[in-house]
Amino acid sequence: MQQQLLQKQLRYIMGTACAIEVYSDRDSTQAINAAFTELHRIDALLSNWNPDSDLMKLNRAAAATGVERPWISVSPELFTRIQVALHMARVTDGRFDPTVGPLVRAYGFLPANFQGTNHSIATARARVGWNKVKLDTEHSAIQFALPGMEIDLGGIAKGYAARRAADILRQQGITTGLVSLGGSSVTAIGASPGAMGWRLSIRDPRNGSISAATVELRDGESLATSGTYENTRGTGKFRHSHILDPQTGRALSGSTGVTVLYSDAEMADALTKPFLLERPPSAENWTKWLAGFENASVILLQVQKGELRRITGGVHPERFGPAPRLPNGHAAEANRRSAKHLTRDGAGGTGNSALSSQARGTEAHGPAGYHLANLPGNQGTSLH
Repeated sequence: MQQQLLQKQLRYIMGTACAIEVYSDRDSTQAINAAFTELHRIDALLSNWNPDSDLMKLNRAAAATGVERPWISVSPELFTRIQVALHMARVTDGRFDPTVGPLVRAYGFLPANFQGTNHSIATARARVGWNKVKLDTEHSAIQFALPGMEIDLGGIAKGYAARRAADILRQQGITTGLVSLGGSSVTAIGASPGAMGWRLSIRDPRNGSISAATVELRDGESLATSGTYENTRGTGKFRHSHILDPQTGRALSGSTGVTVLYSDAEMADALTKPFLLERPPSAENWTKWLAGFENASVILLQVQKGELRRITGGVHPERFGPAPRLPNGHAAEANRRSAKHLTRDGAGGTGNSALSSQARGTEAHGPAGYHLANLPGNQGTSLH
């Protein structure tokens, strides 16, 4: 049997560092290039930064002024992405909402309104609401109930792109590889050589240079992470994140991260949002949301008064292990897999009981008992 060689490329696409690594006994440059070409194609389809993307063309046409609301036909692929986004909005009680675009622009996380003006937060909030979008499945057409609305697919785009890149790699004959978009949307193909999967570490919301948990990503699985600690505005008590509550119009503050392990990268991406927005965590809602995704698992890491609270739920909460520690108590180093979003394995924190036992498959963890983890040097990816 020929030796499996690591081949890896990193490119900046979709506003983030995209890493593709494969293990193969042959030159995989063509396969990796094909996967990156697919990422560029999806960016041209779903970007809300590029005014010429298919999504932004839809937004301009559907948001036109006038009482008579137009129906705008789109490609089947874009129509399906919007269907998925609206489905996720419905099953998460609107915590995930793809019509949050006007709010994102009002807070300054996207360029000025595509119509050339900036709306107040209150005005923008009035244009948000997933149930204000109508679909014509026969003609792949979209209608907005109000002028000035905007669909923002940033909550699922990276997950969809990671899945598609992995599909392309498989079609090219790759059986062992990992696709990571910014470290926040990761999809696995096969397992890292000599292991059962790909050992990933999840960052501590208090400090991006250490990790608070680990998980082994297996063939066909995806991991999605959202947090309030990366893309922020303001300082001190005025600091707020890019995570916006579509129901209140408020931007989340504090230091919280949610990671979802699921078989579908696109849905995992969207599913992080309701758990992130639910404050305080509700056992009833966690159970309801997880019931619709039978093989999903979730971990919430929330900083309260400097301490880290860790809550897990879903079908396999035990998949989220503690962060590794070396015998001297220092954080274990890990290979930096993907530029700016990859850190080293490190210390977690203390958890506090939060959710009741009524939540099926949902557990609140007390203080983590750290133990020495023997992580191979090529198995330490950290998610943000």
